[in-house]
Amino acid sequence: MGNWKLNSLEQVVMKKKYKIVHIITRLDGGGSAQDTIQTVLGIDKEKYEVILVKGPTYESKMSKQERAAVLSDLKEARSKGVKIVNINFLIRRINPVYDLLSLLSLYKFLIKESPSIVHTHTSKAGIIGRLAAFLSRVPIIVHTPHGHVFFGYFGFFKTKLFISMERIISYMTDKIIAVSSGEKRDYVLLNIANEDKWLEFVPINLGHWESANLRKMSEEIGLKETYDKFYNYTSGFIHANWGGIRESVFEKCLNPLHRFHNIPTATSLSFLSNVTDDSLEILNNILECLSIAYPKFTFRINKSDLKD
Repeated sequence: MGNWKLNSLEQVVMKKKYKIVHIITRLDGGGSAQDTIQTVLGIDKEKYEVILVKGPTYESKMSKQERAAVLSDLKEARSKGVKIVNINFLIRRINPVYDLLSLLSLYKFLIKESPSIVHTHTSKAGIIGRLAAFLSRVPIIVHTPHGHVFFGYFGFFKTKLFISMERIISYMTDKIIAVSSGEKRDYVLLNIANEDKWLEFVPINLGHWESANLRKMSEEIGLKETYDKFYNYTSGFIHANWGGIRESVFEKCLNPLHRFHNIPTATSLSFLSNVTDDSLEILNNILECLSIAYPKFTFRINKSDLKD
């Protein structure tokens, strides 16, 4: 295992553009599907070739509005260079025949595409997708559980089976991304993964805004262009997500023997772009909204008003 893994990592270093395959069982209006869509949309297409592999959506009892929203998401993804691939055997529920066929389909697909990274989402796609990625010798394998099924979903023996499978598959996984500190804690306590495998993104509780989809909200109020321009990039820095921290103070060690660990950047932060103009644009947009409610409020901020 070690030799092919090392050789694969060395080949990744030599590539000018990396191919990433994201795998999920189904796309619907749920949080895991929306997070996956946001992930593939936010990847820099100049540096990465992005493929989204998904299963059928007939298991989801979506309303017409939800189905239309999913189709809109897929259309936007295609327009931004994301290749969409359907595997009809990749379903959410357990079906030994379909599960085997989806494993074989994914294996053949990954052999053909030869991606640098496979990123799986949710439990079922995570087990089948990571196994297929390992068998096809994908250099880097990442998994996001989006919640787990270890408590309250199944009976005792089925739960034990899932935990055992996760422990085995975790040895084939380079990184696991948690969506909450509780999820991370459960994986560590159950000896599925150790602390070194985790990249953790902890959500912020926004009260009655918690389940809102900001992208859809921005479309409804005519601020989609502002959302696309500012939200994904700045949110990572504001909330101290790993991507913002990594870009600010870390750089990749290019020695393949070190498996691309992060090292402190040797340069100053001068390479980060100045955000003064962007900040002024956003602040003045907010003030413009206030003017709608209070027409006499005409105050705006000019760059000349700012002191060094």
